[in-house]
Amino acid sequence: MTKSGLLLIPMLAVFSLSAQEVTPSDTTRLTFGEALRQMQSGNQLIWAANEEVKEKQYDKKATQGLFMPKIQLIGAYTILDDDVSLDLTGLKTGISDFAAALPPTLKPYIGALATKVPDSYTLQEQKFGILSVGAAMPLYAGGKIRTANKAASVRVKEAEEKLTEQSASLITELTTRYYGLRLAEDVITVRKEVLTGMESHVKQAESLTKNGMIASAEKLHAEVYRAEAFRALQGSVRDADIVRSALASTLGGPIIVYPTSGLFYTTNIESADFFRQQALANNPKLRQVAVNKELIDLKIKGEKENYLPTIALMGSKELYSNGMNSLVPDWFVGVGLNYTLFDGLARTRKVQAARSLGKRVDNIEEKAKTDIQVQVSSLYSQLMKTQEQLESIETSLAFANEYLRVREKSFSAGFATSLDVVDAQLNLAKVKIERLNLIYNYDITLAQLLEASGQSQQIEKYQTNAIQERYEK
Repeated sequence: MTKSGLLLIPMLAVFSLSAQEVTPSDTTRLTFGEALRQMQSGNQLIWAANEEVKEKQYDKKATQGLFMPKIQLIGAYTILDDDVSLDLTGLKTGISDFAAALPPTLKPYIGALATKVPDSYTLQEQKFGILSVGAAMPLYAGGKIRTANKAASVRVKEAEEKLTEQSASLITELTTRYYGLRLAEDVITVRKEVLTGMESHVKQAESLTKNGMIASAEKLHAEVYRAEAFRALQGSVRDADIVRSALASTLGGPIIVYPTSGLFYTTNIESADFFRQQALANNPKLRQVAVNKELIDLKIKGEKENYLPTIALMGSKELYSNGMNSLVPDWFVGVGLNYTLFDGLARTRKVQAARSLGKRVDNIEEKAKTDIQVQVSSLYSQLMKTQEQLESIETSLAFANEYLRVREKSFSAGFATSLDVVDAQLNLAKVKIERLNLIYNYDITLAQLLEASGQSQQIEKYQTNAIQERYEK
Protein backbone atom coordinates (compact mmCIF):
# COMPACT_ATOMS: atom_id res chain seq x y z
CA MET A 1 0.00 0.00 0.00
CA THR A 2 1.32 3.48 -0.84
CA LYS A 3 2.04 6.16 1.73
CA SER A 4 -0.97 8.10 0.45
CA GLY A 5 -3.18 5.08 1.06
CA LEU A 6 -1.92 4.72 4.62
CA LEU A 7 -2.74 8.35 5.34
CA LEU A 8 -6.27 7.94 4.02
CA ILE A 9 -7.18 5.20 6.54
CA PRO A 10 -7.16 7.37 9.73
CA MET A 11 -8.77 10.25 7.84
CA LEU A 12 -11.68 8.07 6.73
CA ALA A 13 -11.99 6.86 10.31
CA VAL A 14 -12.35 10.45 11.55
CA PHE A 15 -15.06 11.20 9.00
CA SER A 16 -16.82 7.95 9.93
CA LEU A 17 -16.63 8.89 13.65
CA SER A 18 -18.04 12.34 12.90
CA ALA A 19 -20.94 10.76 11.07
CA GLN A 20 -21.66 8.56 14.09
CA GLU A 21 -21.46 11.49 16.53
CA VAL A 22 -24.24 13.43 14.85
CA THR A 23 -26.82 10.62 14.72
CA PRO A 24 -30.02 11.65 16.52
CA SER A 25 -29.89 8.69 18.93
CA ASP A 26 -26.53 9.78 20.32
CA THR A 27 -26.98 13.55 20.59
CA THR A 28 -29.04 16.27 22.21
CA ARG A 29 -29.49 19.12 19.76
CA LEU A 30 -30.37 22.44 21.37
CA THR A 31 -30.93 25.93 20.08
CA PHE A 32 -29.53 28.70 22.24
CA GLY A 33 -33.02 29.46 23.58
CA GLU A 34 -33.55 25.80 24.49
CA ALA A 35 -30.15 25.67 26.18
CA LEU A 36 -31.04 28.82 28.12
CA ARG A 37 -34.25 27.27 29.45
CA GLN A 38 -32.46 23.99 30.19
CA MET A 39 -29.90 25.89 32.28
CA GLN A 40 -32.56 27.88 34.13
CA SER A 41 -34.37 24.70 35.13
CA GLY A 42 -31.39 22.39 35.65
CA ASN A 43 -28.41 24.38 36.96
CA GLN A 44 -27.72 23.64 40.63
CA LEU A 45 -26.58 27.19 41.41
CA ILE A 46 -29.96 28.53 40.31
CA TRP A 47 -31.66 25.88 42.44
CA ALA A 48 -29.60 27.03 45.43
CA ALA A 49 -30.47 30.70 44.81
CA ASN A 50 -34.17 29.80 44.51
CA GLU A 51 -34.01 27.95 47.82
CA GLU A 52 -32.50 31.05 49.45
CA VAL A 53 -35.48 33.07 48.20
CA LYS A 54 -37.85 30.48 49.72
CA GLU A 55 -35.88 30.58 52.98
CA LYS A 56 -36.31 34.37 53.25
CA GLN A 57 -40.00 34.10 52.35
CA TYR A 58 -40.54 31.63 55.20
CA ASP A 59 -38.55 33.92 57.52
CA LYS A 60 -40.90 36.75 56.52
CA LYS A 61 -43.95 34.65 57.37
CA ALA A 62 -42.36 33.69 60.68
CA THR A 63 -41.77 37.37 61.52
CA GLN A 64 -45.44 38.14 60.86
CA GLY A 65 -46.20 35.85 63.81
CA LEU A 66 -44.79 38.51 66.16
CA PHE A 67 -48.10 40.37 65.80
CA MET A 68 -50.02 37.37 67.10
CA PRO A 69 -50.44 36.17 70.70
CA LYS A 70 -48.04 33.57 71.99
CA ILE A 71 -49.74 30.62 73.66
CA GLN A 72 -47.72 28.05 75.57
CA LEU A 73 -48.53 24.80 77.33
CA ILE A 74 -46.37 24.62 80.46
CA GLY A 75 -45.90 21.50 82.52
CA ALA A 76 -43.59 20.74 85.40
CA TYR A 77 -43.07 18.09 88.07
CA THR A 78 -40.95 19.11 91.06
CA ILE A 79 -39.34 17.30 93.97
CA LEU A 80 -38.20 19.37 96.97
CA ASP A 81 -35.75 18.25 99.66
CA ASP A 82 -38.62 18.36 102.18
CA ASP A 83 -42.17 19.58 102.61
CA VAL A 84 -42.62 23.32 102.92
CA SER A 85 -44.15 23.59 106.42
CA LEU A 86 -45.17 26.27 108.92
CA ASP A 87 -43.98 25.64 112.53
CA LEU A 88 -46.96 26.14 114.94
CA THR A 89 -45.33 25.09 118.25
CA GLY A 90 -44.90 28.71 119.28
CA LEU A 91 -48.57 29.33 118.65
CA LYS A 92 -49.54 26.34 120.80
CA THR A 93 -47.31 27.54 123.65
CA GLY A 94 -48.78 31.03 123.44
CA ILE A 95 -52.33 29.71 123.61
CA SER A 96 -51.48 27.51 126.61
CA ASP A 97 -49.87 30.43 128.46
CA PHE A 98 -52.87 32.60 127.66
CA ALA A 99 -55.25 29.91 128.95
CA ALA A 100 -53.31 29.62 132.24
CA ALA A 101 -53.92 33.31 132.95
CA LEU A 102 -57.69 33.09 132.39
CA PRO A 103 -60.36 32.53 135.03
CA PRO A 104 -61.05 28.87 135.86
CA THR A 105 -64.37 28.99 134.02
CA LEU A 106 -62.69 29.88 130.71
CA LYS A 107 -59.46 27.93 131.11
CA PRO A 108 -60.83 24.54 129.94
CA TYR A 109 -62.15 25.96 126.70
CA ILE A 110 -58.99 27.79 125.73
CA GLY A 111 -56.80 24.90 126.83
CA ALA A 112 -58.78 22.53 124.62
CA LEU A 113 -58.17 24.90 121.69
CA ALA A 114 -54.42 24.69 122.23
CA THR A 115 -54.53 20.89 122.02
CA LYS A 116 -56.20 21.08 118.61
CA VAL A 117 -53.43 23.19 117.07
CA PRO A 118 -50.90 20.91 115.21
CA ASP A 119 -47.14 21.26 115.70
CA SER A 120 -46.76 22.25 112.04
CA TYR A 121 -48.80 22.99 108.91
CA THR A 122 -47.70 21.81 105.44
CA LEU A 123 -47.88 24.65 102.93
CA GLN A 124 -46.49 22.62 100.04
CA GLU A 125 -45.83 18.91 99.75
CA GLN A 126 -42.37 17.66 98.82
CA LYS A 127 -43.57 16.35 95.43
CA PHE A 128 -45.94 18.29 93.19
CA GLY A 129 -46.82 18.70 89.53
CA ILE A 130 -48.70 21.26 87.48
CA LEU A 131 -49.95 21.67 83.91
CA SER A 132 -51.07 25.11 82.74
CA VAL A 133 -51.63 27.15 79.62
CA GLY A 134 -50.12 30.63 79.34
CA ALA A 135 -50.61 33.42 76.80
CA ALA A 136 -48.87 36.71 76.03
CA MET A 137 -50.05 39.34 73.57
CA PRO A 138 -47.85 42.32 72.62
CA LEU A 139 -49.75 45.57 72.99
CA TYR A 140 -46.90 47.96 72.25
CA ALA A 141 -43.30 47.24 71.28
CA GLY A 142 -42.11 50.69 70.26
CA GLY A 143 -42.45 49.82 66.55
CA LYS A 144 -39.89 47.01 66.75
CA ILE A 145 -42.32 44.39 65.41
CA ARG A 146 -43.27 46.49 62.38
CA THR A 147 -39.61 47.23 61.69
CA ALA A 148 -38.72 43.54 61.94
CA ASN A 149 -41.44 42.69 59.42
CA LYS A 150 -40.24 45.39 57.00
CA ALA A 151 -36.69 44.07 57.32
CA ALA A 152 -37.89 40.53 56.58
CA SER A 153 -39.59 41.79 53.39
CA VAL A 154 -36.40 43.58 52.32
CA ARG A 155 -34.39 40.39 52.90
CA VAL A 156 -36.70 38.62 50.46
CA LYS A 157 -35.86 41.33 47.90
CA GLU A 158 -32.17 40.84 48.69
CA ALA A 159 -32.43 37.09 47.99
CA GLU A 160 -34.31 37.81 44.74
CA GLU A 161 -31.56 40.20 43.63
CA LYS A 162 -28.97 37.52 44.39
CA LEU A 163 -30.99 35.10 42.24
CA THR A 164 -31.03 37.69 39.44
CA GLU A 165 -27.27 38.18 39.72
CA GLN A 166 -26.65 34.42 39.72
CA SER A 167 -28.88 33.97 36.68
CA ALA A 168 -27.12 36.80 34.83
CA SER A 169 -23.71 35.35 35.58
CA LEU A 170 -24.81 31.92 34.36
CA ILE A 171 -26.30 33.38 31.16
CA THR A 172 -22.89 34.88 30.39
CA GLU A 173 -21.28 31.53 31.21
CA LEU A 174 -23.80 29.72 28.99
CA THR A 175 -23.14 32.15 26.13
CA THR A 176 -19.41 31.62 26.49
CA ARG A 177 -19.67 27.84 26.47
CA TYR A 178 -22.56 27.37 24.03
CA TYR A 179 -21.03 29.62 21.39
CA GLY A 180 -17.58 28.36 22.34
CA LEU A 181 -18.79 24.92 21.26
CA ARG A 182 -20.44 26.43 18.19
CA LEU A 183 -17.08 28.05 17.36
CA ALA A 184 -15.21 24.78 17.92
CA GLU A 185 -17.60 22.90 15.61
CA ASP A 186 -17.35 25.60 12.93
CA VAL A 187 -13.56 25.41 13.18
CA ILE A 188 -13.87 21.63 12.68
CA THR A 189 -15.86 22.34 9.54
CA VAL A 190 -13.15 24.71 8.30
CA ARG A 191 -10.49 22.10 9.12
CA LYS A 192 -12.46 19.51 7.15
CA GLU A 193 -12.66 21.94 4.22
CA VAL A 194 -8.88 22.33 4.39
CA LEU A 195 -8.39 18.55 4.53
CA THR A 196 -10.77 18.06 1.62
CA GLY A 197 -8.90 20.72 -0.34
CA MET A 198 -5.58 19.07 0.50
CA GLU A 199 -6.95 15.70 -0.63
CA SER A 200 -8.02 17.21 -3.93
CA HIS A 201 -4.64 18.90 -4.27
CA VAL A 202 -2.79 15.62 -3.62
CA LYS A 203 -4.84 13.84 -6.28
CA GLN A 204 -4.16 16.62 -8.71
CA ALA A 205 -0.43 16.51 -7.88
CA GLU A 206 -0.37 12.73 -8.42
CA SER A 207 -1.97 13.16 -11.85
CA LEU A 208 0.44 15.91 -12.84
CA THR A 209 3.41 13.87 -11.59
CA LYS A 210 2.36 10.88 -13.70
CA ASN A 211 2.10 13.12 -16.74
CA GLY A 212 5.56 14.54 -16.01
CA MET A 213 4.30 18.08 -15.58
CA ILE A 214 5.68 18.51 -12.02
CA ALA A 215 8.42 16.88 -9.98
CA SER A 216 7.60 14.12 -7.45
CA ALA A 217 8.81 16.44 -4.68
CA GLU A 218 5.76 18.60 -5.36
CA LYS A 219 3.49 15.59 -4.73
CA LEU A 220 5.32 14.76 -1.47
CA HIS A 221 4.98 18.34 -0.38
CA ALA A 222 1.21 18.15 -0.90
CA GLU A 223 1.04 14.86 1.09
CA VAL A 224 2.91 16.38 4.04
CA TYR A 225 0.48 19.27 4.29
CA ARG A 226 -2.46 16.88 3.97
CA ALA A 227 -1.14 15.04 7.05
CA GLU A 228 -0.76 18.32 8.92
CA ALA A 229 -4.34 19.27 8.01
CA PHE A 230 -5.49 15.92 9.42
CA ARG A 231 -3.65 16.53 12.72
CA ALA A 232 -5.15 20.02 12.96
CA LEU A 233 -8.62 18.50 12.47
CA GLN A 234 -7.99 15.96 15.22
CA GLY A 235 -6.91 18.75 17.60
CA SER A 236 -10.05 20.74 16.84
CA VAL A 237 -12.25 17.69 17.56
CA ARG A 238 -10.59 17.28 20.97
CA ASP A 239 -11.07 21.01 21.71
CA ALA A 240 -14.78 20.68 20.91
CA ASP A 241 -15.12 17.71 23.30
CA ILE A 242 -13.59 19.76 26.14
CA VAL A 243 -15.96 22.67 25.58
CA ARG A 244 -18.91 20.26 25.23
CA SER A 245 -18.20 18.85 28.70
CA ALA A 246 -18.04 22.37 30.16
CA LEU A 247 -21.38 23.24 28.50
CA ALA A 248 -22.99 20.13 30.01
CA SER A 249 -21.87 21.30 33.45
CA THR A 250 -23.52 24.68 32.91
CA LEU A 251 -26.74 23.03 31.76
CA GLY A 252 -26.76 20.97 34.95
CA GLY A 253 -26.63 17.43 33.63
CA PRO A 254 -24.40 14.78 32.03
CA ILE A 255 -25.69 15.33 28.49
CA ILE A 256 -23.92 15.48 25.13
CA VAL A 257 -24.98 18.71 23.44
CA TYR A 258 -24.71 19.78 19.84
CA PRO A 259 -25.64 23.46 19.34
CA THR A 260 -27.92 24.28 16.43
CA SER A 261 -27.83 28.10 16.74
CA GLY A 262 -25.05 29.74 14.82
CA LEU A 263 -22.69 32.45 15.97
CA PHE A 264 -24.34 35.83 15.53
CA TYR A 265 -23.61 39.53 15.30
CA THR A 266 -25.66 42.65 14.75
CA THR A 267 -24.94 46.00 13.18
CA ASN A 268 -27.93 47.64 14.87
CA ILE A 269 -27.34 48.09 18.59
CA GLU A 270 -28.30 50.78 21.11
CA SER A 271 -25.96 53.60 22.11
CA ALA A 272 -23.45 53.49 24.95
CA ASP A 273 -25.58 55.97 26.92
CA PHE A 274 -28.50 53.55 26.77
CA PHE A 275 -26.42 50.77 28.35
CA ARG A 276 -24.97 53.12 30.98
CA GLN A 277 -28.46 54.23 32.03
CA GLN A 278 -29.69 50.65 32.14
CA ALA A 279 -26.69 49.71 34.28
CA LEU A 280 -27.46 52.39 36.87
CA ALA A 281 -31.06 51.20 37.08
CA ASN A 282 -30.73 47.43 36.70
CA ASN A 283 -27.21 46.21 37.49
CA PRO A 284 -27.71 43.34 40.00
CA LYS A 285 -24.83 44.44 42.23
CA LEU A 286 -26.10 48.02 42.43
CA ARG A 287 -29.60 46.79 43.19
CA GLN A 288 -28.19 44.66 46.02
CA VAL A 289 -26.40 47.71 47.42
CA ALA A 290 -29.72 49.62 47.32
CA VAL A 291 -31.39 46.77 49.22
CA ASN A 292 -28.59 46.82 51.80
CA LYS A 293 -29.18 50.54 52.30
CA GLU A 294 -32.84 49.80 53.05
CA LEU A 295 -31.79 47.22 55.62
CA ILE A 296 -29.38 49.65 57.25
CA ASP A 297 -32.09 52.34 57.49
CA LEU A 298 -34.34 49.80 59.19
CA LYS A 299 -31.49 48.76 61.47
CA ILE A 300 -30.98 52.38 62.59
CA LYS A 301 -34.72 52.69 63.17
CA GLY A 302 -34.80 49.45 65.14
CA GLU A 303 -31.90 50.50 67.36
CA LYS A 304 -33.68 53.77 68.15
CA GLU A 305 -36.86 51.86 69.01
CA ASN A 306 -34.94 50.05 71.75
CA TYR A 307 -35.29 53.28 73.76
CA LEU A 308 -39.05 52.67 73.96
CA PRO A 309 -40.83 50.35 76.44
CA THR A 310 -42.49 47.05 75.65
CA ILE A 311 -46.03 46.44 76.95
CA ALA A 312 -47.78 43.07 76.80
CA LEU A 313 -51.00 41.47 78.00
CA MET A 314 -50.38 38.13 79.71
CA GLY A 315 -52.31 35.44 81.52
CA SER A 316 -52.23 31.84 82.70
CA LYS A 317 -54.79 29.12 83.52
CA GLU A 318 -54.10 25.97 85.52
CA LEU A 319 -55.32 22.85 83.71
CA TYR A 320 -54.19 20.13 86.12
CA SER A 321 -52.22 19.91 89.36
CA ASN A 322 -51.04 17.20 91.70
CA GLY A 323 -49.77 17.98 95.19
CA MET A 324 -50.13 21.74 94.71
CA ASN A 325 -51.28 23.91 97.59
CA SER A 326 -54.88 24.98 97.21
CA LEU A 327 -53.91 28.52 98.08
CA VAL A 328 -52.27 28.94 94.66
CA PRO A 329 -54.78 30.63 92.27
CA ASP A 330 -56.05 28.71 89.25
CA TRP A 331 -55.66 31.62 86.84
CA PHE A 332 -54.36 35.15 86.49
CA VAL A 333 -54.29 37.94 83.87
CA GLY A 334 -52.20 41.09 83.84
CA VAL A 335 -50.37 43.73 81.86
CA GLY A 336 -46.59 43.81 81.91
CA LEU A 337 -44.14 46.57 81.06
CA ASN A 338 -40.45 46.22 80.28
CA TYR A 339 -38.27 49.32 80.03
CA THR A 340 -34.52 49.57 80.31
CA LEU A 341 -33.45 52.67 82.21
CA PHE A 342 -29.71 52.32 81.70
CA ASP A 343 -27.61 49.84 79.74
CA GLY A 344 -24.16 51.40 79.82
CA LEU A 345 -24.89 53.47 76.66
CA ALA A 346 -25.11 50.23 74.62
CA ARG A 347 -28.18 51.47 72.69
CA THR A 348 -26.48 54.74 71.82
CA ARG A 349 -23.37 52.99 70.58
CA LYS A 350 -25.45 50.61 68.44
CA VAL A 351 -27.23 53.52 66.76
CA GLN A 352 -23.86 55.13 66.04
CA ALA A 353 -22.50 51.86 64.65
CA ALA A 354 -25.52 51.47 62.34
CA ARG A 355 -25.07 55.03 61.05
CA SER A 356 -21.37 54.39 60.33
CA LEU A 357 -22.34 51.24 58.44
CA GLY A 358 -24.77 53.32 56.39
CA LYS A 359 -22.03 55.80 55.46
CA ARG A 360 -19.71 52.94 54.49
CA VAL A 361 -22.35 51.47 52.19
CA ASP A 362 -22.91 54.92 50.62
CA ASN A 363 -19.21 55.09 49.74
CA ILE A 364 -19.30 51.54 48.37
CA GLU A 365 -22.31 52.43 46.24
CA GLU A 366 -20.63 55.48 44.71
CA LYS A 367 -17.51 53.47 43.90
CA ALA A 368 -19.59 50.64 42.42
CA LYS A 369 -21.50 53.07 40.20
CA THR A 370 -18.26 54.51 38.86
CA ASP A 371 -16.72 51.08 38.26
CA ILE A 372 -19.80 49.77 36.48
CA GLN A 373 -20.00 52.85 34.26
CA VAL A 374 -16.36 52.33 33.29
CA GLN A 375 -17.00 48.62 32.70
CA VAL A 376 -19.99 49.30 30.46
CA SER A 377 -18.08 51.91 28.45
CA SER A 378 -15.13 49.56 28.02
CA LEU A 379 -17.30 46.64 26.92
CA TYR A 380 -19.24 48.83 24.50
CA SER A 381 -16.02 50.12 22.95
CA GLN A 382 -14.74 46.57 22.63
CA LEU A 383 -18.02 45.56 20.96
CA MET A 384 -17.77 48.40 18.45
CA LYS A 385 -14.13 47.54 17.75
CA THR A 386 -15.05 43.92 17.05
CA GLN A 387 -17.90 45.07 14.78
CA GLU A 388 -15.47 47.23 12.77
CA GLN A 389 -13.03 44.33 12.48
CA LEU A 390 -15.81 42.10 11.21
CA GLU A 391 -16.64 44.62 8.50
CA SER A 392 -13.03 44.88 7.38
CA ILE A 393 -12.32 41.14 7.38
CA GLU A 394 -14.98 40.54 4.74
CA THR A 395 -12.58 42.02 2.17
CA SER A 396 -9.79 39.74 3.37
CA LEU A 397 -12.10 36.73 3.09
CA ALA A 398 -13.10 37.59 -0.48
CA PHE A 399 -9.44 38.08 -1.43
CA ALA A 400 -8.41 34.75 0.19
CA ASN A 401 -11.11 32.86 -1.76
CA GLU A 402 -10.06 34.47 -5.04
CA TYR A 403 -6.35 33.94 -4.30
CA LEU A 404 -6.90 30.20 -3.72
CA ARG A 405 -8.92 29.90 -6.95
CA VAL A 406 -6.17 31.57 -8.96
CA ARG A 407 -3.39 29.45 -7.37
CA GLU A 408 -5.25 26.19 -7.98
CA LYS A 409 -5.85 27.15 -11.62
CA SER A 410 -2.19 28.17 -12.07
CA PHE A 411 -0.99 24.91 -10.46
CA SER A 412 -3.15 22.82 -12.81
CA ALA A 413 -1.58 24.71 -15.71
CA GLY A 414 1.93 24.23 -14.32
CA PHE A 415 2.55 27.88 -13.51
CA ALA A 416 2.45 27.59 -9.70
CA THR A 417 4.04 25.27 -7.19
CA SER A 418 2.36 23.01 -4.64
CA LEU A 419 3.59 25.36 -1.93
CA ASP A 420 1.67 28.20 -3.57
CA VAL A 421 -1.57 26.24 -3.44
CA VAL A 422 -0.99 25.09 0.14
CA ASP A 423 -0.23 28.62 1.29
CA ALA A 424 -3.40 29.89 -0.37
CA GLN A 425 -5.48 27.09 1.19
CA LEU A 426 -4.04 27.71 4.69
CA ASN A 427 -4.45 31.47 4.33
CA LEU A 428 -8.13 31.04 3.48
CA ALA A 429 -8.60 28.78 6.53
CA LYS A 430 -6.75 31.29 8.70
CA VAL A 431 -9.04 34.14 7.58
CA LYS A 432 -12.17 32.02 8.09
CA ILE A 433 -11.14 31.00 11.61
CA GLU A 434 -10.12 34.56 12.45
CA ARG A 435 -13.55 35.73 11.32
CA LEU A 436 -15.27 33.06 13.42
CA ASN A 437 -13.22 34.11 16.44
CA LEU A 438 -14.24 37.73 15.92
CA ILE A 439 -17.94 36.79 15.85
CA TYR A 440 -17.46 34.64 18.96
CA ASN A 441 -15.73 37.53 20.75
CA TYR A 442 -18.64 39.75 19.70
CA ASP A 443 -21.14 37.34 21.27
CA ILE A 444 -19.20 37.05 24.52
CA THR A 445 -18.68 40.81 24.78
CA LEU A 446 -22.38 41.39 24.16
CA ALA A 447 -23.27 38.90 26.92
CA GLN A 448 -20.91 40.67 29.32
CA LEU A 449 -22.33 44.07 28.36
CA LEU A 450 -25.88 42.86 28.94
CA GLU A 451 -24.88 41.41 32.31
CA ALA A 452 -23.24 44.66 33.39
CA SER A 453 -26.30 46.66 32.34
CA GLY A 454 -28.74 44.27 34.02
CA GLN A 455 -30.25 42.99 30.76
CA SER A 456 -28.93 39.43 30.53
CA GLN A 457 -32.42 38.06 29.91
CA GLN A 458 -32.53 40.07 26.65
CA ILE A 459 -29.69 38.15 25.00
CA GLU A 460 -32.06 35.73 23.29
CA LYS A 461 -33.81 38.71 21.66
CA TYR A 462 -30.49 40.01 20.34
CA GLN A 463 -29.57 36.53 19.13
CA THR A 464 -32.91 36.03 17.36
CA ASN A 465 -32.80 39.38 15.55
CA ALA A 466 -29.09 39.26 14.62
CA ILE A 467 -27.21 38.01 11.58
CA GLN A 468 -26.66 34.26 11.99
CA GLU A 469 -23.33 32.77 10.96
CA ARG A 470 -23.72 29.13 10.05
CA TYR A 471 -21.51 26.41 8.67
CA GLU A 472 -23.54 23.47 7.38
CA LYS A 473 -22.10 20.06 8.22
